[in-house]
Amino acid sequence: SSCNLSGFGVKKSTGMLIFDIFVSSMSDEIVDIYIDLNKKNNAGSVSFLNEHCGFTNTVSAWEYAVSVSTSEAKIYRYSRTGPPSKLKTLAVNNLEDLIEVTVPDDCISGDPKNWGYIIAGFLPSGDVFNIIGYDMPHDGTIIQVPALRLK
Repeated sequence: SSCNLSGFGVKKSTGMLIFDIFVSSMSDEIVDIYIDLNKKNNAGSVSFLNEHCGFTNTVSAWEYAVSVSTSEAKIYRYSRTGPPSKLKTLAVNNLEDLIEVTVPDDCISGDPKNWGYIIAGFLPSGDVFNIIGYDMPHDGTIIQVPALRLK
């Protein structure tokens, strides 16, 4: 892929969260943001979305995921009884090297400083092309990725 993930940021403002994904370029790739709200064992899903290759450990199991393309972002919530449920589709602000996603507080509430994050880029095939904070796996490898945390 010609796309590289170079950074990720989270801002909380009144009534909204803003996720910033810094990329070198992006066309048909997808970037997923997996959010672990509570750092509790088995409190969410360990599998990535949409047949994307990879998974996380049980302490980093995610409760919410945001799947971002150049034209839209889809927010998913973990479900114990089936596949993740799609909560909302949002527009993205696609700048030269930044994709910005604004998420209303009614979708995901809480303090983003306390959450764990996995930010992974996927090719149309579902293979990982980049993960923020971790060395890249060898081609064709399905990997386990723990969440990054501020605390």
